[in-house]
Amino acid sequence: MIPLSAVPGRLKEVGSGPDLLAWLAARGLDPDLVYFAAFCLASDLGATAAAAEPGLTASFVTGFCCGVCVHEEAPDRGADPAASFAAALAAVNARGRHAVIADHCDLGAVASIETSVAEAICNDGPTDDDRRALVVRLFELGLASGLAATTRP
Repeated sequence: MIPLSAVPGRLKEVGSGPDLLAWLAARGLDPDLVYFAAFCLASDLGATAAAAEPGLTASFVTGFCCGVCVHEEAPDRGADPAASFAAALAAVNARGRHAVIADHCDLGAVASIETSVAEAICNDGPTDDDRRALVVRLFELGLASGLAATTRP
């Protein structure tokens, strides 16, 4: 387990694009499913133009990858990626994103990283408090889901 404060550096090592997708797949996670969930959650939370706002889905995916980095364990090769991901989302839904995050991370580090993510995503143009709150909520949902997906019972 690595501290959340070390996660941004680790994600830079992992890379982006195809490297990030391969890294997720190597951990027994289905990148397409992660991106689909990000889009669905952004849409469900009221972002009717989620498809036109890649920053919203990026906030979930960034959070998810941060959560995976914290545990970055060897995958359970016998697990079905879709079932594992569904179980992670169910755990977050049952307990709440803040409770799952608090189990694994220093909340001060979470606040620092989510502020950086929100600033990076919201600096692309005019933003309002509602959009910024949505970006933070999606990041937290992603973080909690990534933590739950990589936590072994």
